[in-house]
Amino acid sequence: MPAPSSIISTDFYWFKVLEERLLVDVMWATDPNPAERNYFMYRIDRHSSNPHITPKMQSKAYRWNVFDDRGNPPGRIVRDIHCVMERTVKDDKEEDWDQILYDGDIIMLQLLTIDLPTYEYFRTLFSGQSTGANPIGNISGGCQGYFMAAGITRADTVVFRLNDVTEFVASDN
Repeated sequence: MPAPSSIISTDFYWFKVLEERLLVDVMWATDPNPAERNYFMYRIDRHSSNPHITPKMQSKAYRWNVFDDRGNPPGRIVRDIHCVMERTVKDDKEEDWDQILYDGDIIMLQLLTIDLPTYEYFRTLFSGQSTGANPIGNISGGCQGYFMAAGITRADTVVFRLNDVTEFVASDN
């Protein structure tokens, strides 16, 4: 089983994208084995405080994806998790409720250290969502699905507060 990482910090920021702002969760973590290529999956679960969201939609995976440690500082992992555009938050349209983070939403971030076959399964699942393509499975015999053993770490559960989000300012360090 892959060795677990440790989440060092996770904070929400506004990132300027052209003329708009994007809400991003910036996660820093340790790379459990910097001498080798490591594969990760993040998952943000959200329990929404929006009273208009049905109970089925209130608690669910909000964002997830897989990535590897290429391009990260030695011994560290940094990941910008794109959440929602500020315009979408301000417009607050019903069709976007499952994308918007509301004041009082309870957020839990998990970081999983996974193996290459599991990474490939989720990478192809994510990239094929809009096309209906089947992912590359890691079970033999033509079955669809995956088997996974992962090192899991969780960040502290937080209550999201829109007014606490600051503008991201790049440093020279």
